[in-house]
Amino acid sequence: MRRFALAFAVLASACAAALLLVPRPAPARAEDVLAQMLAEVAPASAEMRGEFCWLEDYGIGIKLTPVPVVSEEFPRLLAGEPAGTSAVSVGLYDCGPRGAQALLDSLAARGAKTQGSIEYNFQPRSSAGEVKGRSTAIQVSPSVSGMLLEFAHAGRTMALLLQTDGASALLGPRRDQLVREMTALSAATEPSVSPLMLDGRYACALAHWQRSGQRLHRKVAGGWLGLRLFAVSLSEFPDLGALQLELEARLDKAGFRRSAGKRPRVAGTEGFLGEYFGGDGFVQRILFAKLEGAYLVALMQGPEVAREDLARESEVLANGIARVDFSPPADAFGAFFGRVRAVRCLAWQDGRRVLWGALFDDGRQQPVTWRQEGIEWQIQLTQGGMVIEDRAGTVASSRDLNPLVDAAARALILRNPLTGDVELLLRVGSEKTTARLTLR
Repeated sequence: MRRFALAFAVLASACAAALLLVPRPAPARAEDVLAQMLAEVAPASAEMRGEFCWLEDYGIGIKLTPVPVVSEEFPRLLAGEPAGTSAVSVGLYDCGPRGAQALLDSLAARGAKTQGSIEYNFQPRSSAGEVKGRSTAIQVSPSVSGMLLEFAHAGRTMALLLQTDGASALLGPRRDQLVREMTALSAATEPSVSPLMLDGRYACALAHWQRSGQRLHRKVAGGWLGLRLFAVSLSEFPDLGALQLELEARLDKAGFRRSAGKRPRVAGTEGFLGEYFGGDGFVQRILFAKLEGAYLVALMQGPEVAREDLARESEVLANGIARVDFSPPADAFGAFFGRVRAVRCLAWQDGRRVLWGALFDDGRQQPVTWRQEGIEWQIQLTQGGMVIEDRAGTVASSRDLNPLVDAAARALILRNPLTGDVELLLRVGSEKTTARLTLR
């Protein structure tokens, strides 16, 4: 704890430094100390995370290898698998203002011929909705077959180009596999940056932000906003409250006062977002969240004249953090709670007890299981708008809330006789639902 006390003391004395607020800010002393004491969240413009390439400017993660951008011309190759490395070579392109036609024209110039196209919609993992696309069959040369999948993302037209000198039947399954495993943050826009956090477990799309080394910055009417991300080991503090209290004690001694605070939902768990002033014309917003594997600490700051912009952007950050999970496939260990798009509550009466459980659906309205520690739940039994009974707790998997698993341990005990129609309001992570029941 001593090394964190030193880090926080220096952070408190200089966290309003204006060096964060220029397009290419110079190193700030407080941040340098914090970077030495904590595990920094590394930059990720186009890097490998396990088998995945993460394209930070696009909010896309895909099982290909990043390709250095050697030209600003379109179509622009971003990632791929060169010929000879597998039965099907693949390239991911940013097609530019002309869309996929630019890529088709470049292929036609080399003798390729299109052979018809079909609508092809797909659902990437960690995506809130379906992506609309079009798949076109291509005869690249007499001995090479190809397939072009174009789709819109982040205000751009993207394309996957697949080619093989083997059987053309290899192309469809390879296309299906790539898009099924791909991550595409639906909140990404152009321009934006989507930093990875906590060893690639989480990401967030930030519109109109740019990266400058370890820092992110954004121009607003009142000046520049700056952002720096850090990770703190879960072993350093017993809980999120202890981490917050430790930092706020240091800030208070340095003359910084908390003027506001709220508890946003951060990737399904409760975090804390505080606002702090130091009397020097700057305002800081610090986000704390206990996520899978580490505490996330995000320091965002700007001039007081940009306070409203800072408030808006810090809340976008807090509310937009999503699980992307560039670890082994979800099928191996169970999906994380970020895959959940809806919760269903089942409830029934057993004498003086109301038993209940929950089932979960993904974006395709298909059942989904998940595993992630620290997911909070709360259930209230109401009648006529009055709360009669309530309970709350945390769970680590969907199994813990399954109606067939330990329902008695979650029971709502009716302390007084109650009959008639009642409503149950259930919240699990960021999802809410209700169920009705007639008590007898």
